[in-house]
Amino acid sequence: MKLIDDILDFIYPPVCVICEKPGKHALCNDCLIQLEPKPEIYSLRLFNVLTILPYENVVRDLIHKMKFESHDRLGILLAELAAPYLQNLGERILIPVPIHPLRLRKRGFNHSEVIAKRIAKILGWKCNSRLLKRTKNTNPQFQTNLEDRAENVKNAFSLNRFQKLIKTSITCLPMIL
Repeated sequence: MKLIDDILDFIYPPVCVICEKPGKHALCNDCLIQLEPKPEIYSLRLFNVLTILPYENVVRDLIHKMKFESHDRLGILLAELAAPYLQNLGERILIPVPIHPLRLRKRGFNHSEVIAKRIAKILGWKCNSRLLKRTKNTNPQFQTNLEDRAENVKNAFSLNRFQKLIKTSITCLPMIL
C-alpha cells in the first residue's frame, strides 16, 4: 500500500487541501502550523466539553472539507493532533456523535466516528459508535447560530435499544464535531 501511495504521489503530487500549495501531505507546512492545539473546557448543563482544536480558520476548513468534500483521511490527521492532549485523562469510551442515516448515505462516512476510532486506536481506548442513534435529521449546526444550536439538536438522539449497556467505571467522552 505504501508503494502504491508513493507512486501516486509521484504521478499526482499532493497539494494542500486548504491553500492548494504543493506539499508532501494533505496540508502544507504553512497550514499545518496553524493547527495549534488550545485545550479548553466548557461547562454545559449536563456535562463538560473539552475542545482541543478551536473550531476556526484552518480547523473549520479541514472539517468542512472532510465532511462535504469526502476527505475522510483528514479526520485521522485531526485525531493524531488531538490524541496527545487526551492521554492523561485515563481510560475512556469514545462515543461519536451519530449523523442521520440520510446524511450518512450521502456522505459515506461519519466524520466524528473517523476521528473517534483513530483516537481510540492511538490511546488504546474503546469506541462505541452504536450506543447512540440519530432520530431526527436536523439542520447542520454550522448553519445555526450559537444560541439556537441546543434547540436544533433537541430530541435528535436516543440510546440504541439493541446495544447492551455495560456498567463500568469508565466514563464517556462524546466526540462533538
